[in-house]
Amino acid sequence: MSSLTKSLEKRIQELRSSIEAQKAELAAYERVLEVERVRVDLLQTPTEAEPPTKEPEIVQEAVPSTEPAFAGNKTEFIAGILKARGASGATPKEIDTVFSAQAIARSKNLIYNALSFLLKRKKLAKKGGRYFLVSDAAAKPSAAPQKRRISAAGLKRISDANKKRWAALRAAKGRKKPARSKTA
Repeated sequence: MSSLTKSLEKRIQELRSSIEAQKAELAAYERVLEVERVRVDLLQTPTEAEPPTKEPEIVQEAVPSTEPAFAGNKTEFIAGILKARGASGATPKEIDTVFSAQAIARSKNLIYNALSFLLKRKKLAKKGGRYFLVSDAAAKPSAAPQKRRISAAGLKRISDANKKRWAALRAAKGRKKPARSKTA
């Protein structure tokens, strides 16, 4: 595969992920716009013929949430958010908005610490400031590396080579190998 082909495939993948992220962002903006339209309609001033009523309540449309429900473990919750976002991934700021929307208390660096932890465990990938959940199949190697076994002939060659090397070192130092006694 040529480098041009690889670079084109890489660029196409980047554009696809960018388009998916923009689609998710567009959907979020459309939901906010609908809520804002409803709010503006309710806050319009009453006409003079109508007596003023008490302050209208802001009615928000029930938008089905794709975000997971918090179950107690914040790191797993962040992984769940990234899983729900799929190929579009999420930035730390987007994750923070989900925490705020669900009114979950968090420390200043919780999100970054959890993302770092998941990156070290190879459960996430980071690309362009966005974090993506890595599939289980991609995270695990396909097969464990096989141990190499050395044949008996190979071991003998290694042993002979070591004997020659040590004999050469002793000869260079001017010492002879001590003679072995034949009694045993």
